[in-house]
Amino acid sequence: MLFMVVSLSMQASMPAEAVALGFVETSRIVLVANGPDRTLQSFGVRDLGGEAIWTRAGTAHPSLIVANPNGSEFAVLDMIENLVLRVRIDGAVERIRVPESPLDARFEGNALYVLCRDARRLLRIDGANRIEAETDIDPLLAASDSNSILLYSRVTGSLRHYDARDLVLGRDSTQAAFAVDAEASEGELFLTFPQLAEVHVISRKTLSLIERIKVGAVPTDTVIESSTTLLRTGLLNTADPSSKRTWETEQSQSTSRAFAQGFLQGFLGLGLIRPSSKDFPNGVDRIARGTAYDSSTGTLYRVTKKSVKRLSTGIPPRAWVSAQPGIIYWDPLTRSVKLDAR
Repeated sequence: MLFMVVSLSMQASMPAEAVALGFVETSRIVLVANGPDRTLQSFGVRDLGGEAIWTRAGTAHPSLIVANPNGSEFAVLDMIENLVLRVRIDGAVERIRVPESPLDARFEGNALYVLCRDARRLLRIDGANRIEAETDIDPLLAASDSNSILLYSRVTGSLRHYDARDLVLGRDSTQAAFAVDAEASEGELFLTFPQLAEVHVISRKTLSLIERIKVGAVPTDTVIESSTTLLRTGLLNTADPSSKRTWETEQSQSTSRAFAQGFLQGFLGLGLIRPSSKDFPNGVDRIARGTAYDSSTGTLYRVTKKSVKRLSTGIPPRAWVSAQPGIIYWDPLTRSVKLDAR
C-alpha cells in the first residue's frame, strides 16, 4: 500500500488503515497489529513512544484484538483471511485457521471462544482441544463467563445459552430482532435497537425481558457507566449519531428499592447523580467509558462530566482502547501509538 503525506481534512475522508490495538490491564502491555506492515508489536503503556518490546510477523487485515483478562495473551482476528493469532505477552505466536468470518472472541481462563459469523459456528479452543457448535443466523457474542456463552441473532432475535465447557445448547428465548449492540453486566444483558430507539434489558438468568428504555432517536451503542447499588441507580450511556449526542439514562428499579435507596442517600447526606447528555460536532456512533468515536470520520473524543475534547481524526475503528491509564490510540499522522492519560 502506498503512503503519502496528506492534509488532516483529506485523511479524514480516506479509508482507515487496517490497524488494531489491544491492552491488558494486569500486565499493562499494549499490542499493535499493523496490517500494512504485517507486524505485531508489543509496548509498555508508559513507553509508547519508545522501542517496541518485541516485533513479530502479523496479518494483513487485523479486525479486532481481544485481551485475556489474566494478562497472559491476546487474540488477533483477521476476518478476511479467516485467521486467529494467539499472541502471548512474551512474543510467542500461534496461527489458527478458523471457519469464515471470525467476528468476535472472548477468553475464559485458558480457553478461547471464537464466533465465526458467516460460517455460523462457535469455537472453543483450549490448547490442542477444539470444539465447534452451530449458531443461529448473523450471531452476536452477547455475554460470556466461566459457565456459559450467550449468543444473540440479529436476524431472528434468538438468544441462545451454550455451556462453556462443551458448547452444548441449553435454554433459549426469542427477543426483538435487529439489535446492533449487546452489553452485559453480571446479571443483565442490554440490547440496543436503532429502529425502536430503545435499549432492552434482559435477565441473563431467565433470558426474559425486564424493561424497555426509550433513548434518543437512532441509538447505536450503549455502555454501562455504573451498576445499581443500594446507594445509586445504575446509569447507561448511549450513542445517538442522528442527534449528535450521547444520552445518559437511569435503569429502572422497584418502588421498594427506590424508597430504600432514597432513605439511605438522605441518611448519609449523599446528593443525587442526575443523568446528563453530551453534544458533539458530528454524530458519534461508538462509545466506551470516558470515550466517544465517530466512525464516519474516525474522530476520537475524550468525554468528561464537564467537557468534550477531540483527540485525533482518521483513527481506524479498532485502533483505540479506553482503559484505566487513559485512552490509548493509533495516531495516523505520526503512525504511532499515543496515550491520553486520565
